[in-house]
Amino acid sequence: MEKSYRVLLLDELEEYEEVIDGLSRFIEAHPSAPVAYNNRGVAYWETGQVQNALEDFQRAMSCADDDPIPYVNRGQLFDKLGDVPKAIDDFGRAIAIRADDPTFHRCRAYAYLKLGRLAEAAEDFSAAIRLDPTFKQTYVARGQVYKQLGEAEKAAADYETASRL
Repeated sequence: MEKSYRVLLLDELEEYEEVIDGLSRFIEAHPSAPVAYNNRGVAYWETGQVQNALEDFQRAMSCADDDPIPYVNRGQLFDKLGDVPKAIDDFGRAIAIRADDPTFHRCRAYAYLKLGRLAEAAEDFSAAIRLDPTFKQTYVARGQVYKQLGEAEKAAADYETASRL
C-alpha cells in the first residue's frame, strides 16, 4: 500500500518517469490491473509517449471493459491529437457504461462542437444538465450552441440560468 501512495505523490509532483517506472513494476507483478495500466497511460501521455499511452488505455479496457475511465482518457487523447471521430466513439462507449456521469456527456458534446454537429452537441449538453443542473459552464456552452442554431430564446434562457448559478 505504501508504494501506491508513493506513486500518487510522484504523480502530484509531476515526476512522470518515476510514476511510469513504479507502475511498470506493479504491472509486472499484477498483469491484469486495469487502474495501473490506465494511470501509466496518463503518465505516458504527460511525457509525450502517445503510442505507449494508447496501448496502455487499450490494455486497461481489455482488463476491465466495464470501466469508463480508460475510454474517456483515450477519447481526450484522440481529441487532442485531432482525431475527433475516434474521441466521440470513446466518449460514447464511456456513456454506454456509465450514462449517469455528466462529464462524459460534456466531453462528447464539446467533441461534437468541433465537428459542427450542433444538434448532437445540444443533446449531450442537455443530458449533462439533467444529470447535474448546477454546473454553470454547461448552460453557457449549450446557450452558445443554441445561439449558433438560431434559437435565441433558448440561448437567452441558458445564459440567464448560468448567471443565477
